[in-house]
Amino acid sequence: MQSQNYQNKNAMQLGNIHLNKTEQAKQILAMRRIEQGAIDELGFGSIRDALADEMFPGISTLHQHAKYFVLLPQVYQKVWEKARRIEDVSLRQVQQMIIEEEISMTRHLSKNTPNAPGITGADSLRSNNQFVKYDPTYIYNSALRTYGFLQLDQRTTIASAIRSYALQWQSRPEQMRTESADVANDANETISYRPFCEFPRELGYKFPEECHLDVNFAERDYIKEHMLTAIHVRHSLLGYLLEHDEIKIEGDFFTLDRDEFPPQFRDMIHRSCEISEFVYLLFLRYNVILSNSQDEEIVREWEECYSRFKENQPDIIASLFPLHSGANRLLNNSLHFVEDCYHSLLKGDLNQLENLIVSREIAIKSGRRKINNPDFEYKMPIHHYYLSYRWETVRLMLQELRKEDLWQKS
Repeated sequence: MQSQNYQNKNAMQLGNIHLNKTEQAKQILAMRRIEQGAIDELGFGSIRDALADEMFPGISTLHQHAKYFVLLPQVYQKVWEKARRIEDVSLRQVQQMIIEEEISMTRHLSKNTPNAPGITGADSLRSNNQFVKYDPTYIYNSALRTYGFLQLDQRTTIASAIRSYALQWQSRPEQMRTESADVANDANETISYRPFCEFPRELGYKFPEECHLDVNFAERDYIKEHMLTAIHVRHSLLGYLLEHDEIKIEGDFFTLDRDEFPPQFRDMIHRSCEISEFVYLLFLRYNVILSNSQDEEIVREWEECYSRFKENQPDIIASLFPLHSGANRLLNNSLHFVEDCYHSLLKGDLNQLENLIVSREIAIKSGRRKINNPDFEYKMPIHHYYLSYRWETVRLMLQELRKEDLWQKS
């Protein structure tokens, strides 16, 4: 294979090697903690994530650009080309090669798309010539699997898979060292390797020297094809938006025109908006308690929102019902807390509501709670925003898939 020919129509596929590893599971858990940041004072993260995963599977707030779904497979292709030529290549060597290729890619992205924000690691390279701890592979790993760009079991890391396949490739007689997914064994029979990383056939540029953040038509088709065939995406709100470019997405999540969606998605958006508004109401009351009713703006906003709640009386119990899960104790506890608060508000029992909120923060934060903490000084409201379910990230990725020159002409 000519390792520099990145437009090769016979682009090789790496084979799936199953390893007994736990690194991937740990990585996913760690990334979820990073994405959530500090757990909010009333523990609504599990509800937010359940709804976001239902509507926009695979998307993380850590994601920046859709282009990485095309760029990272090319990184792994280059690493594979190098790893198979190093005798007894070690896992550490493969991991280091991935980082080196990511750094090269990042430098070229910054050079070729200088006005684009969110190039992972670019600021760190510019300021101190060091790469970020949470590199693109780490950030996009789960999505690459969800959407089928990588077809690996949850215990297998991309580095260990490349290494294992490289070692197997080296162990074959030289005349059998092909790039086909099918290789011959000693009996001249075919051994099939399920491809775990298939690369785009036509890119239109040389990687990494000419790579940039805009998604060309070939890349768009490659990305959308993978996302829309992924089982979790196919029947989701994300999948519907990917298939319907005519739907306006410029505003925030709450301004989506629900009439443009079929009933199941219309209901999903409605439920999510109701829950977001109710969570916002509860946090307003939390801040009233936290400020000792001294924050006049918060008190006024609470009264306005509470008045709207009493007037509209949204059916929060019905909106929460589809989220109940027998297996997710954390989520169920959060749902029960919201339901208890809902019943308190329906009765107009604000004392009971405040007791629920105070107890909930103690259960979530324990010694790090803010209410009744003499070391805490109230300066501004906490969590003074609506849940948007990662919509800002989803919207940007959809815009990138709809417009070919979003960044280079900005």
